[in-house]
Amino acid sequence: MPLLAREASSKRRFLLAVALAALAIVAASIAAAANTAPSRGQVAAEIGEWVRSHTNAGDTILVWGVDAGIYLAAAREPAGRFPYDLPLVTRGYVTEGLIRAWLADLVAAPPRVIVDSEAASGYWAEDDDFLRPPPPGTAGGRDLDLLGPFREWARGSYVLAVEIDGRKVYERADR
Repeated sequence: MPLLAREASSKRRFLLAVALAALAIVAASIAAAANTAPSRGQVAAEIGEWVRSHTNAGDTILVWGVDAGIYLAAAREPAGRFPYDLPLVTRGYVTEGLIRAWLADLVAAPPRVIVDSEAASGYWAEDDDFLRPPPPGTAGGRDLDLLGPFREWARGSYVLAVEIDGRKVYERADR
């Protein structure tokens, strides 16, 4: 009996060693990929540089997504009352009235630039952006249905100026 136990134990050790080796290979691959992709801060800095060179110091910008680093890198104030989109897409908080009031503020004082930092998100199809609603069930439980009036206004008021690492930057069409 002890001989059988030793044989089973060495098989388990072998399988454990194989599993650990596979895990190490996967971890090394992930680390290598992470080192080649620009960090969120690097992308924010690049976008910020572009925004600073294409806007005036007093201009406001709107960052669609959750990427406050872009405001800091661009040294520009947020347009409207929300510096990120979560209040505008959170079920149970967002209302048509909230969207109308937010949009009225944007129309009265339009941002010089809109940065779609969500364009690089896995929630969106490759060629989509904040101007098109994502397919049902792909927005991480967020409610994007109420944003139709904002999308319509933005489509008529802004043009794609540049894409930086998957993030789309729009300028006002009247510039």
